[in-house]
Amino acid sequence: MNNICIVEDEKLIALDLKVSLESEGFDVCSIVDNFEDALFCAEYFNPHFFLMDVNLAGEIDGIHIAEHILGLIETNIIFHSSDTPLQHADRLKNITYLDYLEKPADFLNILALLLEKQL
Repeated sequence: MNNICIVEDEKLIALDLKVSLESEGFDVCSIVDNFEDALFCAEYFNPHFFLMDVNLAGEIDGIHIAEHILGLIETNIIFHSSDTPLQHADRLKNITYLDYLEKPADFLNILALLLEKQL
């Protein structure tokens, strides 16, 4: 099972990721852009991966969403953000995640992480 939920509020980035991932044989079960939809995705689809933007529109960011998701299901989180990981170091130290990629994330880096951890 190699399904992925993309949590991204920039629609063009999300669609580009979806097309690229599906061309490599991954199933993108959902693209969401907020806390409630991400939790629904976790509970309903139980994705093996979350590709999680840190900076989302609204008050709840991707790190907060990841904390809640990891309390619900066992999954793999890959963060991607225009921020550096050092900007969120205090909050990230308590979360288990695969990697933190700075935007624009090189798709080959994302693909390598997914292939390394796929079931």
